[in-house]
Amino acid sequence: MNKFLSRIAMAAALAGGAASASADVQQFDQYVLDFTNTPFATLSGAFGSGNTVGFHFSIAAAANVLNIGAGTVSATFALPSFTVTARPNYILTGEITGSFGRFSYSEAPGASTTATVSGTSSIDGVVVANYLDTPLTRFAITANNGEYGAVSATVGQGPFNEFKFTGGALTLTATNGAIPFSNVSPQASTELRISFTALPVPEPESYAMLLAGLCLLGVIVRRRTRDDA
Repeated sequence: MNKFLSRIAMAAALAGGAASASADVQQFDQYVLDFTNTPFATLSGAFGSGNTVGFHFSIAAAANVLNIGAGTVSATFALPSFTVTARPNYILTGEITGSFGRFSYSEAPGASTTATVSGTSSIDGVVVANYLDTPLTRFAITANNGEYGAVSATVGQGPFNEFKFTGGALTLTATNGAIPFSNVSPQASTELRISFTALPVPEPESYAMLLAGLCLLGVIVRRRTRDDA
């Protein structure tokens, strides 16, 4: 277990949301996380296993759209913005994986609901198309009740210094049918989760030791070759 996990005793301070977005910075061994909580989602922790690290935001249970009248009801909830920057002694590389969900829905026959995620992602200033920017997949548990699965996106990437997500939003829409009832809401486990790979950069002393070892190995090989001649 990476030692940076001891630094994430933040859940109590971040729980419950706020009346408006709030900015914060968290320093970890491998990276710096500059983020903005929203009333809809707050940073709830970080994780790590080997070189794979990441963080997640918990979703407020109050995020809910209920339609029991005529027409269509739609609401948009702001997702947190965040920037991940490598620490000087680390590089970020490999795949950046993001997932968001899950949500429940229930509706009368003829009614409908939708859940769509949007946002702008960039790697070292270059926009990544369609990263966490799509409707959630709908699964019917029964005819008129079920859930939206977590939308997930992965970007294959070589070494990079910064990953940014801004302008994120979840839009929930409920439209009644002949019987006016439709509803969509988050589950207890709903979260926005981001993971990536962080590798330590070898110190200059490590390169010096490697070079010295290679030189010593070359001397030994030459001596053995000369003695065998």
